[in-house]
Amino acid sequence: MTESEDYDITWTMPHCVLTLKLIALSFDIWDGQKLKQGKELSSNNKITALERAPTLLELFGFVYFPACFLVGPIFSFKRYLDFVSDKYPLDRESKSLKKHAVQRLVQGLAYLIAFQVGVSIFNIKYMMSDDFWETSIFYRHFYCGLWAHFALYKYISCWLLTEASCIRFGLSYNGNEVTKDGMVAKWDGCNNIKLMLFEGATKFQHYIDSFNCNTNFFAAEYIYKRLKFLNNRHLSQFCTLLFLALWHGLRSGYYMTFFNEFIIIFMEKEVESIISKTTFYEKIWNSHLKQSVPLWERKHLKKGSPPPPLPFLYLRYFH
Repeated sequence: MTESEDYDITWTMPHCVLTLKLIALSFDIWDGQKLKQGKELSSNNKITALERAPTLLELFGFVYFPACFLVGPIFSFKRYLDFVSDKYPLDRESKSLKKHAVQRLVQGLAYLIAFQVGVSIFNIKYMMSDDFWETSIFYRHFYCGLWAHFALYKYISCWLLTEASCIRFGLSYNGNEVTKDGMVAKWDGCNNIKLMLFEGATKFQHYIDSFNCNTNFFAAEYIYKRLKFLNNRHLSQFCTLLFLALWHGLRSGYYMTFFNEFIIIFMEKEVESIISKTTFYEKIWNSHLKQSVPLWERKHLKKGSPPPPLPFLYLRYFH
C-alpha cells in the first residue's frame, strides 16, 4: 500500500524498481547475443543491447545508483555504462547541467508543497464518511477527481527530486538539440513525468504518455512489443497490463485498476475515431475550438492526427 494519510514505510518500493531493472538488464544481454548472431532488432533494442554481461561491481553500481534506487526512475544499463565511462560531456556542459538540476529541484519542491496542501483539503477519510455520501453525485465526482489529482503529486514530486539528482550527477544527458539559442544539451534522459502534458491532459492516453514515463517505456519495449508473436494487439496490451498489476502486488485493487485502464483505452480509441471523422466536428475544430486549446497543448497533437474529441476537451477543462 502506497497511499494513505498515515505514516507509512513502504519497504517493497525499492524491490519494485530493482525488479524492472534486472528484467530489462536480462533482455538487454539477450538482445546483445542476438545482435552478435546477426538477428534483426528494433532501433530502441539496438541502443540498449549489451555486448557483454556486467561485472559484479558494475551490477551493484547500476542497481544501487544513489540518486534513484529507492523510487526510480529506472534507466538502462547501457546509459549507466556510458555515464561511468565518461562518454557524456559533463565538464563542457556543467553550467547547463546545474541550471536544469536546480529547475527540477524547484519544481519537485513546489509539487511536494502542492501535495501537502491538496491532501489536507481533499481528505480520503472524509470520502469514507457518511457525510460525504450524503452529498450530490456531482460533488462526489468533482471531489474524488481533485483528490486523485493531488494524490499523484506525491509521486511526481519524488520523481522530480530524483531527476534533479540524476541531472546533477550527469546521468540524464540525452544528446543535443537545435534551438533558437543554438545547439544545447538535453537532460531528459531520466525524465519520468511530462508536466505540461500531464496537467493539460485532454484524454486518458495523455496520462499514460506523461506519467511514470520510464515504467511505461519498459512495459512497451520489454513486454508489449515482445508479445508480437500473439498476433493480437489487444491481447498483448491485456497481458502487459496484467504484468504491471502483478508487479504492483496481489491486492485485487491493482487488477481492477489495470483492467479499467484496458477498457478505458479501448473505449477512448473507438470513440475518438468515430467522433473525429465526422464533418460536423471537423468544422467546429477548424473554426474556433482549436484556438481554445493552449499553444503548449497543441504541440502534443501530432501533425495530421485527428483532434481530441469534444468529450475529452470537456473533461480537461471541467473535471
